[in-house]
Amino acid sequence: MKKFKNILVATDSRLDSHPAVEDAIRLALKHGASVTIVDVVPEPSWIARQVTGEIDHLYDLEIQEKLEKLKWLAQGFDEPTIDVNTKVLRGKTSLEIVRQVLRDGHDLVVAVAKGAGSKSQTAFGRTARRLLRTCPCVVWLVAPNASVRPKHVAACLDVANDSPTDQELNDKVYSLATTLCED
Repeated sequence: MKKFKNILVATDSRLDSHPAVEDAIRLALKHGASVTIVDVVPEPSWIARQVTGEIDHLYDLEIQEKLEKLKWLAQGFDEPTIDVNTKVLRGKTSLEIVRQVLRDGHDLVVAVAKGAGSKSQTAFGRTARRLLRTCPCVVWLVAPNASVRPKHVAACLDVANDSPTDQELNDKVYSLATTLCED
């Protein structure tokens, strides 16, 4: 069983509930991991900078508001046995989450499957799909309205190829999926 040591939670602080944070805290307690809860504020557009003279001030206020929400959220899960940090990232959401993973060596990303402003008609938003394609560590997507722990975990294996590298990757994927299922 793999032990997760450094969990990143990518949440949308505009949501009413935060099951991704709850799942990450539960996993952190089980594995003795640290947790970093992040939200991302996109950079103001060029046109917004031209139209609004005080866009930088408004941008700073939005960052401060999100940071306060994240700190409040983290206090609700105050566990003395785990280290919970908060951070507001700036830029394109999927890119900044991947950068944070690389910067701090996270081994698991728990993210909301669809943000509050998502226009996607599918179960996963654009950011979630990009994370699945580009994130260098395990990604666990949680529905924003999930109220119970998952009953199923999907893991994609390639059994058509017999190369040792592919078999090693299959074993790793299976092991990680099993770790997420165990209590």
